[in-house]
Amino acid sequence: MNPQTYAFRAHWIVLVLLWVSIPIQANAQKKQAPWKPSAAPQEQYVAPLIYDPILYPLPCVRLRINGGKPFLFLIDTGCSFPMLIDSGAAEEMKLTANGHTFDIHHGAKAGDMASLQRVGIDCISTNTNLPVNFRLKVDSAAIIKNMLPKGFPSPSPIAGVIGMPILSAQTVTFDFVAKKLILSRSERLPVKIKDATVVALKPLDERFTVLVKTPDNYTVDFLLDTGSEINGLTEQDVSHFEITKTPTIVSGTWSVTGLHSVHVRLTRDFILGGRHEANIIVHSSNDDDQQPKLGMGVFSRFRVTIDARHKRLLLEPNTEYSARCRLPGLPSVMAARTRDKYIVREVLSGSSAAQAGILAGDTIVSVDGHSITLLPEETVQMLLDGIVDTEAELVLARKDNPKLLISYKRQSLFAMASGRDIGVGIGIAVTEAGKMIVTALQQSSPATEAGVRVDDEIVSINDLPVSTTPMQQLAAEMKRPDGAVIILKLLRHSDHKPYEVKLTVRRLPE
Repeated sequence: MNPQTYAFRAHWIVLVLLWVSIPIQANAQKKQAPWKPSAAPQEQYVAPLIYDPILYPLPCVRLRINGGKPFLFLIDTGCSFPMLIDSGAAEEMKLTANGHTFDIHHGAKAGDMASLQRVGIDCISTNTNLPVNFRLKVDSAAIIKNMLPKGFPSPSPIAGVIGMPILSAQTVTFDFVAKKLILSRSERLPVKIKDATVVALKPLDERFTVLVKTPDNYTVDFLLDTGSEINGLTEQDVSHFEITKTPTIVSGTWSVTGLHSVHVRLTRDFILGGRHEANIIVHSSNDDDQQPKLGMGVFSRFRVTIDARHKRLLLEPNTEYSARCRLPGLPSVMAARTRDKYIVREVLSGSSAAQAGILAGDTIVSVDGHSITLLPEETVQMLLDGIVDTEAELVLARKDNPKLLISYKRQSLFAMASGRDIGVGIGIAVTEAGKMIVTALQQSSPATEAGVRVDDEIVSINDLPVSTTPMQQLAAEMKRPDGAVIILKLLRHSDHKPYEVKLTVRRLPE
């Protein structure tokens, strides 16, 4: 991931109107690759790793810059720059420009470089069991203004990013269960570990990729990217995987590039180092120049060791492996911040949250025992979405009840999709400007047969103007029973011509 990708992008408020059937298949593990044993134990350095699947879904550590107080830094294996520091944090660290600049925007100056005398992580030595400041091999950093989204992640701000060039100087182990970062500079390979999978690393500029296969031996190089909670594929590669697709949707997802409108997909067979992984969530992009990435959606299942010297990735299933393979919850409650509180912006019609009695306009006091007042919007949405089949517990406030407790069982986006087998085969997103855009089409559906295209703008649904009609009412118009007719007025921006289609709701193909 290049530094320019740290720009924060605007959010999309998404209305899901297309469901497709999802077959999910568990896959047996195949024979694991061998690992060369070490001759003797090696000295290691253990530092606290800040990680939580929801509140801190990306791995972070605290660094001391030039001997000062510790600052929180994101560990991003997808970043090819050694170290990035937010300009506000750099000022607090009393770092000054050293006269050098760096170019990341097609030759345009993006920021200044600052010299660093010492960068270290507070660790415990496994040999002496004593505290030690483990020094990282870096002598300068790039200063970037507003590098990360405000409030990212929650509740503490991130001062900067540690890139892959720094990590390559030592063997690094992420223990996401014990919340430990284990560092070693030994030349020896790690000892052989039972049930571990070894995957070869392939250099890509200052970063590394791993090879992922499909059952028919189609291969894709995936970038190691701990700086993203999601796994990413390009549309060019998607067709080669056994994948089921939803329409464009925004769920609670952390990434250093912010929250995006994406196609959420579920793989049936994802072969990594001979290991068959089921229920891998991937988000797809239309940007074919983007490198497919392996994010925390896979890494969090394992105790991960990156041995850049010997170009090896070691994956050990962690004690929470089964829990980490579970699917994300359906974004059935959408939150919005107003002044100093969060309110329910929208409740998905027919969802378990709606059936439990949650209403648009309710004030959200807490989610699963977490007070959300000081949390950023992405984190609040992740708390609301949660994990499939877990119980959501919301404390709400209404005019007639200042402390209303409502519980409901979280549903799966994919499980709910499998029950939606009739419709017109269209996925729609509503932008912040209030425009309703076609974002996905199902093959052999009424919408495709009528000539509707992705990126067409829907002006009205059954003569109800999109610009003035409540979203829930528009959603209800699109969810009509089998045989009903839906009249859409659309605008195709490629030729600026309006047109109208009549779509008959029917059973959609599997």
